Amino acid sequence: MRLLTASRGKIEGSRAIWIGTRPVSEHHPFAKMLAGDAGYSQVHAASESDNPFSVKTWRKANPSLDHMPDLLAVIRQEAELAKKDPSMLAAFRALRLNMGTSDVVEALLLDPAVWRRCEAVTAIQTGPYIMGVDLGSGQATSAVSAYFLETGRLEVFAAFPESPDLSERGRLDGVGRAYVDMYQREELVTAGQFIADVGVLLHTALERWGKPVCIVSDRWRENELREQLAKARFPMTGLVLRGQGFQDGAEDVRRLRRACLEGRVHAEEACC
Repeated sequence: MRLLTASRGKIEGSRAIWIGTRPVSEHHPFAKMLAGDAGYSQVHAASESDNPFSVKTWRKANPSLDHMPDLLAVIRQEAELAKKDPSMLAAFRALRLNMGTSDVVEALLLDPAVWRRCEAVTAIQTGPYIMGVDLGSGQATSAVSAYFLETGRLEVFAAFPESPDLSERGRLDGVGRAYVDMYQREELVTAGQFIADVGVLLHTALERWGKPVCIVSDRWRENELREQLAKARFPMTGLVLRGQGFQDGAEDVRRLRRACLEGRVHAEEACC
């Protein structure tokens, strides 16, 4: 593009027409043209709040879509692949939706825009649910989650030991008042002096959500989890154990990503 710009100076009154996909960097010459450096610019692109798998979104970035059935078929096929593969989703956003994003996926569990859509839908806490348990070691966080099968609502809360206190832990972790604020919103509980008390974690989950249809956990601290479930007289259902290696872990990550992409997970909007 710099060569084209330089070439214009050789012919008096010449004009340049640039057509292409929005670049990743705002400092790219094409991005600067779109931002106002050109005498005239026109952009057809989706926004981050748009559902990338909606035909309405595709039309925003491809205004000729209704007149090109072959293009519609290709985009529909690529969208199905993008639901399953985050690397394909990155390319789909960049090249088909003209969103000015990199076509190379970053190492993230979920794309931020995907998660924001999960937060944008309100779902009620009703019906059967599956409870997930993640036990940390030492002073690390332990957490439980509830996924309600009928509505897709996802709720999570975590537990820290009482020492160090939440203000000090926030300072050490570089998150400021985040833990204190989470505690006030009941997204966090403190239990145990130096290790998060698993029994309190389970009791709190039972009080909030009732009996789950099953409990899912990784194999880390399996025996301790079983013992605490027994001590808490937790109403036992099936206990499903998952490994964190390439087999179970990779499958679970793929399923979570797909569920979020397909709009089957709904969480409350994150507070500031």
